Amino acid sequence: MQALRCVEFRSRLEPELTPLGTSLALGLRYGLVGITAFHHLLITSEDAEEPEVAAAMEGWGDVVEDHFRFEVRPRHGPGSFDLTPGEIGALSTESLRLFVPLYVRLLPLEHMLTAIAERYMAKHRRAITGSFNPLTRRRRLEAFRRSADTSISYALNFFERRQVGLEEVREIALIGE
Repeated sequence: MQALRCVEFRSRLEPELTPLGTSLALGLRYGLVGITAFHHLLITSEDAEEPEVAAAMEGWGDVVEDHFRFEVRPRHGPGSFDLTPGEIGALSTESLRLFVPLYVRLLPLEHMLTAIAERYMAKHRRAITGSFNPLTRRRRLEAFRRSADTSISYALNFFERRQVGLEEVREIALIGE
């Protein structure tokens, strides 16, 4: 729940992105913050609790779908997002599927998040840019990269707050992490 609140309080994205690019960026943000939440659960849970964490990871897309539908989308104007809540949920699980193999390799969290964001951007590059104009494509890709970097920063800050047991409150987002 704390991870969802983190994304909810930080759902404004780069204005240069198209509605499809905004949807993709939000899916990535949900995924990256979800990764840090599950990473925290995995390193703090007992061995017997790991199957429960794995089950929660499997259901992450459904949780994101409901959260986006009822909490995030109503706060934004019509046409802000091109994708349905189910598609946003599916995008968030893409990142989680990339997380597990990197987690097993014991990479540092920041490296995992960066590698996952790069793979995500490479996979969705055409949808992110959405133009034949090279200048527009470049500008949109740069905007998406800024959004991805911001999402990584939010995820890392969320992880630090989880480590010390701080609740996710709107004021943290308002004053700027």
